[in-house]
Amino acid sequence: FPSHDTCPIGLTVDVLEEIVGLSSYTDNPLVFTNKRVYRLNGQYDELGQGQVTFEDITKTVGCMSHNSIVQTRYGVFWAGDDGFYWTDGFNFKKVSDSINERYKSLVSSNTRKSRIYAAYDTTENKIHWAVTYGNSATDNDAFFTLDLRWGISESCTFTTRSIVTG
Repeated sequence: FPSHDTCPIGLTVDVLEEIVGLSSYTDNPLVFTNKRVYRLNGQYDELGQGQVTFEDITKTVGCMSHNSIVQTRYGVFWAGDDGFYWTDGFNFKKVSDSINERYKSLVSSNTRKSRIYAAYDTTENKIHWAVTYGNSATDNDAFFTLDLRWGISESCTFTTRSIVTG
């Protein structure tokens, strides 16, 4: 019999692209790739019988950086190709329509994409994404902050702070 701290050797799930990051929400494991987000379904019993499969949450939106993924009490948020996104493990929504033009500079190169870091402030109920924003910036120089006190919608409230040089 397997012990409680192991899983069957055959426990593998092949997804369609390279995995960028992992998270979970309400006991649903989430897998992020460059082009999709999946939810893992299934289970194994104490005898090691069962299976795990994946189901698309979105086939059109991926994740730019594993460090951009952040779990909150309302779901999981991440940086995609064209904006910031939210999922509850079943639905997804772009939450940054209000900053579409500014967002383009955050993902204008692979280096900038990889530098997007997120943190959730549970006291203020805000997500802070550290990003490279300035045209001549060589490292992260700005924060894009999502205020969750106003709800989750296509045009959530964002505040930006950047380092001014010169």
